[in-house]
Amino acid sequence: MSTIGFWMPAEMREIYRNDNEEITCKAVYANYRRFQVSTEEVIKN
Repeated sequence: MSTIGFWMPAEMREIYRNDNEEITCKAVYANYRRFQVSTEEVIKN
């Protein structure tokens, strides 16, 4: 568990293939920070 209180990924890997190529991707995550988001929805008649 991370220090922000819930599970977070350390890395992500993906592989994309077609008939004659392969692309391998790797993303590494670190230094997580907590932030807040506020939204508002207004429905006009």
